Amino acid sequence: MTGCPVCRLNTRRVRLQTQYKVNTVPPIMMITVDCGNMLFSKSLHFDVDGRMVVSRMRGIVYGGEGHFTARYISAHGSVWFHDGITTGRNCVEEGHIDSMDLHSLAHARGKTALTLIYALDE
Repeated sequence: MTGCPVCRLNTRRVRLQTQYKVNTVPPIMMITVDCGNMLFSKSLHFDVDGRMVVSRMRGIVYGGEGHFTARYISAHGSVWFHDGITTGRNCVEEGHIDSMDLHSLAHARGKTALTLIYALDE
């Protein structure tokens, strides 16, 4: 299994930029990142027929050492952490997404972000 060619070559964080032409933006998008050095955005912006459409981050799935955890981000921006082993059925509020930097979102309690979940603004 090979790692990300960018991560192997650079020890600094990199921002991946890509452009896609879309006719419609799906209501929910899941993006697999699986790379500890990749920066990502809290929101995605799309130009659909001259109209700006925004999808905001609503969740992050983390993994490492054979165990998954997650953060849920409410429509109001509250960030909640969940780890079935340590939090059981409960989520722990960690703050507001606007006050969290991208590095703190990329990692959660020793785990690295694997999947980003975005939802269309209503």
